[in-house]
Amino acid sequence: MTGEQHAKLHAAVGIGLSCGAIALISQCAPCADETMLALLGYALGAVVTPDWDLPRTRAHALMRRVPIVGWALVAYARLYARIFAHRGISHLPIIGTLTRAAWLLAPLVAFGLRPPTHAVMLVVAGLSAADVVHLIGDAIGTRRKYNRRSDE
Repeated sequence: MTGEQHAKLHAAVGIGLSCGAIALISQCAPCADETMLALLGYALGAVVTPDWDLPRTRAHALMRRVPIVGWALVAYARLYARIFAHRGISHLPIIGTLTRAAWLLAPLVAFGLRPPTHAVMLVVAGLSAADVVHLIGDAIGTRRKYNRRSDE
């Protein structure tokens, strides 16, 4: 699946999740913060995907447009790419998500910022959902590619 196809799939599922979140919040106002943190994690998954280690992604192009912070994020993503090979650990369900979540949290912890564990878990849950969507897209793309080859 191409990066553009992944982005469209992520957005379509995100719209569905957002509609579900609105329905949930309308029925349970106290759970609004938790729901929004999980949606934030899902939205973060549009940038910090299992393909985050690839230098020519849409996310990298967007980050390059933001002076200093975006450039630092691109450099940080490239460092991640040197440590974790593409389609290696980054594409493993749960483990890949946790490596990227830990990678993102490391600078915060290094600078003494300690987000509440509950909030981190909710954001990671949303990031996990985004990763599942990405991996399903990869599976669909691989199956299509395999079926085309067998038809020839």
